[in-house]
Amino acid sequence: MRLTAQIYYFAIVEARDHPTAASFTTRFAELADELPPSGTAEESAALIAACDRQWPLARAEKAIVALPVDPVKLELMCIGIVGIMNKTADDLAKDPGDYSQVIRVKPTYEKYVDGLTDARLAAAGIEGVPAIQKALEQQAIASLDLGHALNIESACAAALLH
Repeated sequence: MRLTAQIYYFAIVEARDHPTAASFTTRFAELADELPPSGTAEESAALIAACDRQWPLARAEKAIVALPVDPVKLELMCIGIVGIMNKTADDLAKDPGDYSQVIRVKPTYEKYVDGLTDARLAAAGIEGVPAIQKALEQQAIASLDLGHALNIESACAAALLH
């Protein structure tokens, strides 16, 4: 899950920095499914070091994640990022049959999805599918300042305890 969360971080960076005619969500999904080109061990080590310098939060083992203060932005961020991790957990459950991540992630995801109603979104000025997609995109991009998806998912789960 950690490696996948790190790859997702870079997919969000790429989708943000190099938009295409496809929507942000479609572009992110395409990038998340691509495997980076491989090189020699030395080339890989140099690339990792360069990435760590430019994006120190992308591979941070532990990070203090300050989720958005605005409740709707917080819930949108958690729905988007925890949703990404929920999909990964579902994929792990299919192959190799590891359900431990589903058991851990799914309740957090469902709690956020159930809690963010159309009425609450409308009160925040977010109405209709395009506006919701745009708000989720904005929170995915904002997540880059907080860390990779696994650290954010942990913070979202912790926020439910308060």
